[in-house]
Amino acid sequence: MIAWRSVAVAILAVSALATHSATAKPARAKAAAPSPDEYAGAEVCIRCHGEMARLWEKQRHSQYLMAPSRKVAGKGCEECHGPGKAHAQGDRKAIIRVGKLMAERQAALCLSCHEGYVKNAEWFSTAHARQRIVCTDCHAVHRDPKGPSMLKTDVTDTCLQCHARIRPLLLQNSHHPVLEGRVECTSCHDVHRSAEPAMLRGTTKTLCLTCHRDKEGPFVYEHDPMVSEMSDNCLSCHTPHGSGNVQLLRLGQRGLCMQCHSDKVNHFPGPRCWTAGCHTHPHGSNSSPLLFF
Repeated sequence: MIAWRSVAVAILAVSALATHSATAKPARAKAAAPSPDEYAGAEVCIRCHGEMARLWEKQRHSQYLMAPSRKVAGKGCEECHGPGKAHAQGDRKAIIRVGKLMAERQAALCLSCHEGYVKNAEWFSTAHARQRIVCTDCHAVHRDPKGPSMLKTDVTDTCLQCHARIRPLLLQNSHHPVLEGRVECTSCHDVHRSAEPAMLRGTTKTLCLTCHRDKEGPFVYEHDPMVSEMSDNCLSCHTPHGSGNVQLLRLGQRGLCMQCHSDKVNHFPGPRCWTAGCHTHPHGSNSSPLLFF
C-alpha cells in the first residue's frame, strides 16, 4: 500500500509540473541590438533640438562622441538616447528619455562609458547610489558646465545643494577653509566610489594626518585616542567641518577631557587641561607620560 501511494504522489507531481510548463509565460527574450538603419544620425536630431545641440557641441561629451575618427552606429545623441529614426518620423515616445529612467538605469547608462573611471560595483556600493542620486544631479550633460569635471556648479556649491546643514558649520569661528577655496569637499570625501562612513577617502586618522603630519608620531608616550582602534581617533576631540571652539574642538573647556577622564572630575588646575603649563601635548609626548611637555 505504501509503495502504491508513493507512485501515485509521483504521478500527480509530474502531472502538475507538466500543466505548469504548458501554461507558464515564456521567458522574455533578450533584446536584440539595434540595426544601423534604426538610427537617424545626429544631424537629424539637430533639426529639432538645435539650441540644445549648439550648447552640447561646446562640451567634451560632444568632442569625444562626435569625433570624425569614431565609427559607431548612431554616434552622438543616439548613444545615450537610443535609435532615433522612428522618433524623428513622428513616434515621439520612440526614444530613451534618460531623465525618466530609474536611478539605477541612469547610472548604468553613464557608467557604460565611464567604467574606466568608476566601476559599476564601486558606484552601486556608495551611499549616493543608495539614496538614488544620479549623475545628472551634479553633472551638466547638455548645457555649459560651471565647474570642473562638467559639474553644474563648483565642487563646494554642488555638495552643499544637498548637504545644506554643513554650510553653517563652515561659517563657525573655527572651520576648515572650504568656503575660502583652500580645501574642497572632495579633499576628504570620494563621491563616486567610497564605501567608508560618510564616503571618506580613507580612515579618519589617515585623512587628518595627510595635512596635520606633526600630530602623527610615533611618540614615546601616546594619547589613547591617537592609537586605539576602539576610539574615533581625531573625531573624539575635533569636529571635521566647523566649531565655535578653537581648533575645531568639540568642547572648549575641561569637559572635553572629562569625556574619558571622568576620574579627574574633581581635579581643578584651571579651565583647560591642555593649558597653564599642564598637559600641553595632547596628541603625544616624547618626554612625559602625562603629556606635560
